[in-house]
Amino acid sequence: MAIMMQPANTPLILIIDDNLTNLEVMCETLSDAGYEVAIARLGNEQFGKSNTALPT
Repeated sequence: MAIMMQPANTPLILIIDDNLTNLEVMCETLSDAGYEVAIARLGNEQFGKSNTALPT
C-alpha cells in the first residue's frame, strides 16, 4: 500500500490489483500524467483504502 503525494488540487485515483506488475505500470503511468495514486493489493484492503483516501 502506498500513496504517491502530488499537489493538493491533484485528482486522486485508487488502483486495486493483485498483480504487482500491473500496479507498478498503472501507478507510474498515472503519476507521470499528473494524478495522485493510491494503491491496494489485496481485495479486502480496498475497502479501508477507499474510506481513508477519498478521491478529489
